[in-house]
Amino acid sequence: MCRHLRGLDYRLLPITIMLLFLTARCAFSQESGIGTVVDNFLIPIPVPSGLCSDRSSLWVGDYAITSGSSSIYKIDLWTHQIVDNIPSPGAWDAGLSRTDSAIWEFTDYPTFEDFALAKLSTSGKILKYFPARSSCYWSGIAWDGKDLYYGTNICFASPKGQKAMIYKVHPETGAVIDSFPPPSGHINGLVYNNGDLWYCDDNNGYIFEIDTTGKILREFLLRKDQIPFHGPLSGLTIARHYLWAVDMAGGGGPRIYEIDIGETPAVPEMFGCYTGPGYPGEIKVAWRPSSSPDVEKYKIYRQGPFQSGYGNRAEASVIASVPGNDTSYVDSIGTSGLAFTYWVSAVDSAGVESQVSQGFTGAA
Repeated sequence: MCRHLRGLDYRLLPITIMLLFLTARCAFSQESGIGTVVDNFLIPIPVPSGLCSDRSSLWVGDYAITSGSSSIYKIDLWTHQIVDNIPSPGAWDAGLSRTDSAIWEFTDYPTFEDFALAKLSTSGKILKYFPARSSCYWSGIAWDGKDLYYGTNICFASPKGQKAMIYKVHPETGAVIDSFPPPSGHINGLVYNNGDLWYCDDNNGYIFEIDTTGKILREFLLRKDQIPFHGPLSGLTIARHYLWAVDMAGGGGPRIYEIDIGETPAVPEMFGCYTGPGYPGEIKVAWRPSSSPDVEKYKIYRQGPFQSGYGNRAEASVIASVPGNDTSYVDSIGTSGLAFTYWVSAVDSAGVESQVSQGFTGAA
């Protein structure tokens, strides 16, 4: 018996089982494309401000409105659970950025009675700080491997004549190397990726990719039809080739969104699994190929065994890889009565992996 994670009416089991043996398919619509929100989840941080990432985690600051001190929380990319937190030197973060060994924070810093760029260890120790130009609200900081970029925004309280700007500064001294206005005139979040900068103009909902002179390379409308009630975005980062945004007032509370920016292979569509007399002690999973032209292999994820219910994607592990021209895999279980859930992803020749497909559960 095979079950799609999104439901099979078990009142129809006798007929359904026969159909699965004969056709073994279950249709599913997998939405994808640039600007598509492929995942989102709530976070238990009252006023999140700033977002950055490393290879396995997201780091989110909080805005300490009343306490006067804030923290930076570490969130596991797969489980979405808070796994650690470190103290922040300021009351709120206008932006966060991650290097291999440290976190840069654009924050209001009491020593300067204004804003500062602070370099922190991953345990929260202050390694370096220097003054920065003030910003009315979240605008972001980015690290390109050599220099820092940070943005500023204006509001009714800004000094007369001040403009929204992006500054490139030396990470040892804070000296301004270059500056230019964000081409849309407003900036929320800033992140560097493969030679370019990304930011969101929260006033109009557009995401921009620009070069380091401010020239627009790409822009797309944030799919707000896929986002519950949307408050100000207060941080952006890029991880696993997707753009992540933290929203201060998403549906039901603050949320983090994972957004397709067209840098990963298209998700393969798993459409069924086979069990029964033709596959004793085995489960065969099958999928339609990724629509991307450069797929080198598919990874098969599995979680289980379990007695009932469905598997947990966060606890799944890769059990096999098959060539890019294959569209099925047979898993030799060897026992019967226990259930397993399967997912499939596509990997291109550069090693970039897609999101996983929808899941199917089967029992040999």
